[in-house]
Amino acid sequence: MAAAATAFALHGVDVVHRNGHRALEGLTLAVRHGERVALVGPSGAGKTTLLRLLGLSLAPADGRFEMFGSDPWRARAGELRRLRSRIGHLHQNPPIPPRQRVVHAVLAGRLGQWPWWRSLASLLMPVDCQGAAAELARLDMAGRLFERCDRLSGGQLQRVALARVLYQRPQLLLADEPVAAMDPALAELTVRLLNAEASRRGVTLVASMHAVELALRHFERVIGVRGGRLLFDLPADRVAPGRLDALYESDPVGASTRPAQARQPSPTLQPCAVVSCR
Repeated sequence: MAAAATAFALHGVDVVHRNGHRALEGLTLAVRHGERVALVGPSGAGKTTLLRLLGLSLAPADGRFEMFGSDPWRARAGELRRLRSRIGHLHQNPPIPPRQRVVHAVLAGRLGQWPWWRSLASLLMPVDCQGAAAELARLDMAGRLFERCDRLSGGQLQRVALARVLYQRPQLLLADEPVAAMDPALAELTVRLLNAEASRRGVTLVASMHAVELALRHFERVIGVRGGRLLFDLPADRVAPGRLDALYESDPVGASTRPAQARQPSPTLQPCAVVSCR
């Protein structure tokens, strides 16, 4: 895979928490610009840690990590801030102040890119209402532009968070269980929209997914994570039921989120040097 076409690459990367727990071990993974990748696996597998690593809030303990063609942890402070501003985050519980107006919540997507004086001015008087309204309109939220966020439903608040990250115009979008608290219909709609917008804008999307069936239905590439290692890395249509059974073995919570046809006896998978979709 050519470096110029790579959004990020990990080569034998380990992540060790302060308590000594090795959350990720020997990860080797590369994702091209514009790819849409789902991370699946049981609770505690290391999915969130991997997203934090990619979001530049955790540094690797060992191995080589490249983001946008360079090692972010060798960059100066100002350059590291600029790298972080190119990464968007979508959370299960959006960190949006409840008394904030929707327009301010959406415009906050670019606070890391604007000069300080424009960011400050926007907090007093929104500087790009038209841009915020355009993103909200795509999500059927145009009429909520000046609504207070604490008057929105959970699903509406999630769409505000999505509008904010789309307004940011990130090159890499990281989503950590973005639909885990949604009802099935809203989760389906949100994942479809997230993928459609990422595809339309050429954004690299990496999402940790609790609902495996949504990952298989909407993402191009699915990566199975267990025990801080990659068990498989395949196109969605090549993820066989046996691989999912091995991935969620002895995980009754995860088992309930898998497609019904995947719940059947299978041989145990061993950690591998990643079954690649290349």
